[in-house]
Amino acid sequence: MIGAAALLVAAFLAWRAWGRPSSSGAQVETPVASAAPLTFPQDRVFPPPSAGEVPAGIVVALTVRKKSWVEAKVDGTTVLSRLMDEGEAHRLDAREAVTLSLGNAGGVEYSLNGRAPAALGRDGEVRRNIVITAAGATAGSAGPPPIRASSPRPRPPSPSVAPPPEAPAGEPIPEASPVPSPGPA
Repeated sequence: MIGAAALLVAAFLAWRAWGRPSSSGAQVETPVASAAPLTFPQDRVFPPPSAGEVPAGIVVALTVRKKSWVEAKVDGTTVLSRLMDEGEAHRLDAREAVTLSLGNAGGVEYSLNGRAPAALGRDGEVRRNIVITAAGATAGSAGPPPIRASSPRPRPPSPSVAPPPEAPAGEPIPEASPVPSPGPA
């Protein structure tokens, strides 16, 4: 036990001596590796675009004027399929084509590569598969025809044949005569 206490005191004294400056007054500096300051280069695009280069492909900017359901496919991949509110905007970048389907074609405008915006249909019109390429928009199919408010005329009732009368038990049943069909008079 005395040996353990002596060992503990020796370790404590060595620890204190190591952490203290030398008695000569000169301090010994331990070299510390200094890390280079962390700096990051500006975001780079590879290859860097040229100043006057026109972007390859097409850029379609959608602006919603009135609430509309919008589905957008960029080069065949669906990237947007939801109800968009008035004032929302969405940018679509494609290599070849953007295909749109709209629940309210008159409520959505598109701009192709920064050109003036144009409507894609009339208010309330459903349009499907509108293909937009670098040349512009090509007509997609219109939606289903509107439901008519009027119903078809009812048919006149067809003449019915009256069932034969029931005879009392034991009596013969008289034969029914045919009912004449209505014809031109």
